[in-house]
Amino acid sequence: MEPHYTRSNTARKVLGLELNITKRDQLYEVDAKSKRQEYVKSGIYRRAFWDEFNLSFHRPKKDACGKCEQYENATGAEKGSLQEEYRQHICRKTKAREEKEHNKATIDYKMSL
Repeated sequence: MEPHYTRSNTARKVLGLELNITKRDQLYEVDAKSKRQEYVKSGIYRRAFWDEFNLSFHRPKKDACGKCEQYENATGAEKGSLQEEYRQHICRKTKAREEKEHNKATIDYKMSL
């Protein structure tokens, strides 16, 4: 991935979401076994991966909603056709968030009694 915000000032290479360190370690182990080569334990692999190769995996700050992503990535006419559905989606999302906050406030109030 291209450096982004604070990552732009680092030499660390950031890999995409397709893999994570656990999957990468498992692939390494399977590959080494298939070639009948010795392989290092997971902890050593991870340390080398992060420290020696200066690699890491991108971790999103929050989950992305599929509908919001679809709308944000749409272009021109495509975006226009999605606009009403997106507006309704945002209304439902806002209402659900308000309900959640109301329920939390009700529970907090009851617990304080």
